[in-house]
Amino acid sequence: MATEQDYGPWIIGGAAFLLLAKYGLDQVPDLTTVQNKANIVPETGEFLSGLFSGAQTEYYYHPDQSGSPNPPTRRWWELDVAGVDAGPIELIVGTDVQTSPIIGAIPPGKAETLGGNVRSFFTEGKIFPQTPLGDW
Repeated sequence: MATEQDYGPWIIGGAAFLLLAKYGLDQVPDLTTVQNKANIVPETGEFLSGLFSGAQTEYYYHPDQSGSPNPPTRRWWELDVAGVDAGPIELIVGTDVQTSPIIGAIPPGKAETLGGNVRSFFTEGKIFPQTPLGDW
C-alpha cells in the first residue's frame, strides 16, 4: 500500500528558511572596509618572490654624485651592473683620478626577506641532508 506524502511541512519550512536567510543577510555588515584594511595581495607577491628567487638588495647609481669628485659615468655603471667587465672605465673628467661612485641600495621588504629565509631554511639541507632540494 502506497503512502501519501504531505508537502505542507516542506513548504512551511522552506518559507521559514527564506525569511530567516533574508533577515540574516540584512544583518551582515559591509565588509569592504575590512577587505581594504587587510589587503594581503602585495605582501603575498613579495613573499613568493623571495621564496622562489631569494631576497636580494637592489643597487642603483645615485643621481647625486656630488660627494664623489670623479666617479664613473652612469652609462658605464649600467653596463657593468651585470658584473661583467664593461671595458675601460669612463670618467666624467677623463684626466683626473677615478673615485668610487655613490651607490644607492634598496633593501628587500619584510615579506620578501621572510620568503628568502624560508627558501634558505629548506634548501640548506640541514633538515634532510640527502634531499635533492639542497642543490636547488
